[in-house]
Amino acid sequence: MNFVYHLEIEARFCNVLGLINKFPIYQVNGEKPTVFSKPINSALVGKENEVNLIITPTNPLDPNRKNYSIKGAVKKYESTDFTGPDQGEVIFPFHFENTLAVSFKFENDYFDYKNVLIENRPIKDKATIKNYAHKLIDILRTGNVENILNEFKPKLTDYAAAYFVSPEFMFNEFIRFLNEKYFVNSPRLKFAEDEISLRPWCDEKIWEIGVGFEMEELLLTAPSDEGLEYATKVYVGFSGRDLKVVR
Repeated sequence: MNFVYHLEIEARFCNVLGLINKFPIYQVNGEKPTVFSKPINSALVGKENEVNLIITPTNPLDPNRKNYSIKGAVKKYESTDFTGPDQGEVIFPFHFENTLAVSFKFENDYFDYKNVLIENRPIKDKATIKNYAHKLIDILRTGNVENILNEFKPKLTDYAAAYFVSPEFMFNEFIRFLNEKYFVNSPRLKFAEDEISLRPWCDEKIWEIGVGFEMEELLLTAPSDEGLEYATKVYVGFSGRDLKVVR
């Protein structure tokens, strides 16, 4: 049986940064009450999974919004199930009010990526990451999808296992994204040196490569005719002896 774990949260009058095993899963803007859910299989490490929720009130001086809260749960679904507030098996429920940080742990019996998130070698030298960022940008500029795919294969291979498809299927879907969404919608590929931003996660075992102070996605397009932007965040770490995109 195939299971998908989700971290589901309702944020009221606060923003939430959600980390699982010190890896960023999502940022929720709860200036208005917002419900958000995301699958988390690829961020799990077996029995000891740690969730950290970093909470920032959006309107602490507004008497009608100064009381902020989060509630939700880690849930387990069968891969064919519909997701929703009344669906799935609750693994760990939570509800916190006027709290700036929350931490808890839960177990799973199916997914273990501690080799990437916990046991991988840390990267202390930011210049190493900056050099890889330039290498990756140069490869993106060539438009050679096979070379781009080669840099993303560790991520895609893990995601294939985490979400029950073959690596070949995941590789083909990524190539389709590049050909049909990314390159045909004016990808942003001109960067000044000081625009490349780096941020460590997982005790410097994984580094996020982004653009600008806001850490926009490295893979980002201009809006399509329908007003859609296509974006992919890039997190790099060691895969064997080499740096690659691992998440």
